[in-house]
Amino acid sequence: EVGTYRPADQIYLEITDLDQNEDSRVAERISGRWDRPTDNPWFRDSSPIWGETTNVLGDFLGGQFANTDIRPGKVFIFNPRTGRVQAVDLMETGTDTGVFRSTTGITVADLGAAAREDDMIVAFYQDPSNHHDIAIKTIRVKAADPVDPQVSFDRNTYEVGDQATITVTDPTYSGVAEIMGDDALVLRDADGTRVKDWDRIPSANADQFAVTFEIPAGYAEGTWTVEYVDPVDPTRTDDDSAQVGPDVLPIEDVIGIDIDPQFVSADGAEFSLITEPEGAIADRFTIMVYDLTGRKVAEFGDTDTRTLTWYGDNLRSTAYIYVAVVEDDGNVWTLRGPVYIKR
Repeated sequence: EVGTYRPADQIYLEITDLDQNEDSRVAERISGRWDRPTDNPWFRDSSPIWGETTNVLGDFLGGQFANTDIRPGKVFIFNPRTGRVQAVDLMETGTDTGVFRSTTGITVADLGAAAREDDMIVAFYQDPSNHHDIAIKTIRVKAADPVDPQVSFDRNTYEVGDQATITVTDPTYSGVAEIMGDDALVLRDADGTRVKDWDRIPSANADQFAVTFEIPAGYAEGTWTVEYVDPVDPTRTDDDSAQVGPDVLPIEDVIGIDIDPQFVSADGAEFSLITEPEGAIADRFTIMVYDLTGRKVAEFGDTDTRTLTWYGDNLRSTAYIYVAVVEDDGNVWTLRGPVYIKR
């Protein structure tokens, strides 16, 4: 079909060639490559219209592209800018039709065409029986509808040695096997040092692409950032951050809870774990607050933390009882104590 295509669209070919309707009783197939066995997988026939390599398409396109010395088959899709060529097999739409369609689609921005905005994509057909009977169609690649990409870590905090997954959501590349481009994804540590980069981001599903890796040692701890840059349109970017700390040993014991300041006010108070070893981080830390009648009036918590902040939830100034539940490495600790609100 003729027209403009977005990078995530798929290309299909339809060719009408009544000469190739050689047997009206069956739906026939035209291979994208030449059929007779030779040492060259592209040239399985003695006399295509060109030799081992050719610049015929370069001449057809006005000589404006450098990458036109290719080894094509008889049915293929071609990107003159990159020199990338993809053979296409055709199948007759039914018995005795003479109309042939491609058996699979080729995603514009995928490996076959490797196309970018404003690229010209050429479809070429050479009659397998009459090699001087050819057809050429061109399409133009246009930008996809603008949608902001998103990149995200799968967790807020990591320790050295943890498995981490970074996911890119970019509908522009929906249906593509992978996003390709230099430094499409770059990970930096708290000092800005490059930790890892990816030139290929494999598809996870639909419009999501993901990479998984192990948090390496030897880099600055603190806030690590990842940036995604669209390889086709560098103005489309997004970034995310996560906290990376050292490899922390499991909690051996929870000795108590420190509340600072002593009274909860509008500025809040911080509940901190006192543990062995010191500074250990819990898998989950939850606090429930009860009034003196035993009624639960508040509950708050978080994962991968040793501190929680509470602002009193607009409760009146008086004494309350807190119950803290600490979970780590399959162990559970429960602690109780008084907490006071003073407005």
